[in-house]
Amino acid sequence: MKINRELSIPVLLLTRQPDIWASGQQARRLSRRGSQEMIHPLARICNAGAWRACCPQPAVFPQRALRRCWSLLLQVCSRRAYLVAGLVMLALVTGWTGTVQAGIASTKHNLSVDGLGTVKSIDETEICVFCHTPHRAIKNDNIPLWNHNLSTAGNYGVYTSPTFDGAATIQDLGGTDATTAAVSNLCLSCHDGTVAINALNNPSNANLSGNPTMGGTNADGTLPDGTAMLGTDLTDDHPVNFIYDSALFAVDNSLNDPATLTGVILFNGTVQCASCHDPHNSENPAFLRISNTGSALCLRCHNK
Repeated sequence: MKINRELSIPVLLLTRQPDIWASGQQARRLSRRGSQEMIHPLARICNAGAWRACCPQPAVFPQRALRRCWSLLLQVCSRRAYLVAGLVMLALVTGWTGTVQAGIASTKHNLSVDGLGTVKSIDETEICVFCHTPHRAIKNDNIPLWNHNLSTAGNYGVYTSPTFDGAATIQDLGGTDATTAAVSNLCLSCHDGTVAINALNNPSNANLSGNPTMGGTNADGTLPDGTAMLGTDLTDDHPVNFIYDSALFAVDNSLNDPATLTGVILFNGTVQCASCHDPHNSENPAFLRISNTGSALCLRCHNK
């Protein structure tokens, strides 16, 4: 039966055995041990030194879980039934760690020692620090507590086409700094190949070496050649950093009304790399926000 609707975990009861029944006091001891077993897997993902953004409730959730488990055990442990506490705890651990790992931890953007890709650190255990920091962040209203040094590329070029009606508002991403950087500049700080992956504005205090030591990068620490390395020429890439509003929709009948867009995101009314790509989730190939099977992603903005 399910006794916890949120987690939907079945409680397993064995044949009645009076000699091994657990009293309420024994149940509490089982619960304390079980809660420690649950916290350990969480600690491996969001350790004491990691920025808590990668694990939204690392401190509160285990305490809530502990109280929940105590109540659970006390309800079902009696002289007539024996709760297999260890199995319940194992199920809880499996469910929770799976939830935590479902975000950036299970993508190639996890550049920590536990990362899944070939480009990752050999001594940095934190995940979020490669992009974000809670203190001494690079200040910009477009940048969410940004920590990776920005590229100083002076010119990326812009996409041009006779059928592209956004040319009047598109802006080159080059020549920007912390005060003028757009959302796409964050992506380019790694993906244009001019800045080392480990070039952090505020390295982790937990890493005594300072900036992380990386593996799988070029000798200078930059991203190696491949599909992820865009370079500094964006003239042959989908246009970004242009305004997509009702005015553009009015002159381009091949676009959908921006007021009705779903599945993609505009940033202050502009198209950016993160409009189509979710840097924290690789459920779809290339970090796409939605699957592009049947060109489904393209058709969110384009109607033909």
